[in-house]
Amino acid sequence: MCRCENSFAIEKHKMSNVEKNIKKELSIIPTAENKKGIKIHQRIAAHLETAFLFHKEGVKLHEAGDYEKAAEYNIKAQGHIRSAKHIKEKMKNTLIGISRISF
Repeated sequence: MCRCENSFAIEKHKMSNVEKNIKKELSIIPTAENKKGIKIHQRIAAHLETAFLFHKEGVKLHEAGDYEKAAEYNIKAQGHIRSAKHIKEKMKNTLIGISRISF
C-alpha cells in the first residue's frame, strides 16, 4: 500500500473517532432540555430581531427629520433588548449553553 492510501486510512480513522466523541457528548444532553433550550433561544432571537427592526425604522425616521417618532422607536427597541436580556438572565443557570450568550 502506498503512503497516500495509508494516510487516507489514518485520516478516516481520526474522523470516525471525532464523530464518536461528538455523538457521545450529544447523548449526555437530554432531549427535553435541548428542546427547551431551542425555544428559549428562539424567544431571545425574536426579541433581538424586533429590536433590530425598530432601530432600523428609527434611523429612517431620524434621517427624515421625525425625531420624536424616531425616539419612540428607539424606546421600543430598547424594551425588546431588555426583554431578551431578562429571558437570558432568568434561564441562565437552568440550561446548558445559554450563559454563553452575550449582548
